[in-house]
Amino acid sequence: MKWFMVPLAIGAVALVLPACEDDDDDDPGMEEKGGGDSDKKSSKGGDPDANAACSMSFTLQEGDYLEVDIECENEADEQFVWIDRNGNGTKDEGEAFKGFGPWTALEELPTGQAITIYGRVTTFATRTYKLSAVDVSGNKELKELALIDAHLPSLDLSKNEKLEFLKLENSPEMQSLDLSKNVALKRLLLSFMDMASLSLGQNAKLEHVEATNVGNVTSLDFSACSKLKFVRWGRYDNCKNKLASIDVSGCPELESLTIASNSLQSLDVSNNHKLLLLSCLGDVNVSTIVGEPTVVYGKLQALDVSNCPDLSGLDFTGNKVMNLDVSKNPKLYTLDVSYNPLTEIKVTPEQKAKYDAGQLDWDIKDEDGADRGLVF
Repeated sequence: MKWFMVPLAIGAVALVLPACEDDDDDDPGMEEKGGGDSDKKSSKGGDPDANAACSMSFTLQEGDYLEVDIECENEADEQFVWIDRNGNGTKDEGEAFKGFGPWTALEELPTGQAITIYGRVTTFATRTYKLSAVDVSGNKELKELALIDAHLPSLDLSKNEKLEFLKLENSPEMQSLDLSKNVALKRLLLSFMDMASLSLGQNAKLEHVEATNVGNVTSLDFSACSKLKFVRWGRYDNCKNKLASIDVSGCPELESLTIASNSLQSLDVSNNHKLLLLSCLGDVNVSTIVGEPTVVYGKLQALDVSNCPDLSGLDFTGNKVMNLDVSKNPKLYTLDVSYNPLTEIKVTPEQKAKYDAGQLDWDIKDEDGADRGLVF
């Protein structure tokens, strides 16, 4: 299986193949993540009945063109993949799909009509301006799905229990996303989505979550995600999302947590003993009228990292934290407490000695350039 990252910049050079034309050259391959035996295709099988039982469809809202990345984990299944362009339910001449690998152009497609792809497709990615619908409920073998610039109003993934990778980019019309049935999901990437609700159920295999410009979700519950290692919600230069609460209490493997939100009120990391990097950011450089930043503070008032002995990086710029104790964090190398009303930071004598010797990357000065007090 290939773990892939669909490029954010669509303007990059892409391989474009006619939809129904053989190409004997080697595929250049997509940017991959992962490796090992799981990435190798199998040539066994090729069951025509099993392939006929799998289908997906999409509907173009505008235009007659779509770029797709379609792959089969079992190479023998590729011979059974076809696209029903005319919607008659019959495989006609010219409807066999041969453009496996990164980015094939499908042209002269009907608008406003469901176009069905048959076969045991395990990777399906699209990039286009607008799709009015995508239906993957008929393909229970799907493992990787990426929809770029789709502008989808909704997406039903309740039947895709084998889905491991999901990337959704630029569908601001989508108001909610339910992933509670996707028990195999490992990686989730979201960007430019205005959804207000993200439902996570028994996602015990989820390891990586990354969301940028997902502005209206107010709460996140990762308590059932026991293998979660990485969470990034928001961007350091845009903290205007509405996330007010996040539950990572059931994530003992969590190593990196970044939250950029002016709305976050509290954060409990007492169960995250393996945490290495923690960032909770509020807006700082909102405007520079006279060269000085206008601070829009976040709402975080307290932060307890005493149960994170391996913590090496901590940043909570632009909040309202008044007290900080890092004496239980002997590995803390990077620390930024800018734009907080802190007056004192509790440390160990060893930490103070390292700071005085310039061995730690700690930004603990106040806005007037004076050191905040280090106390034992």
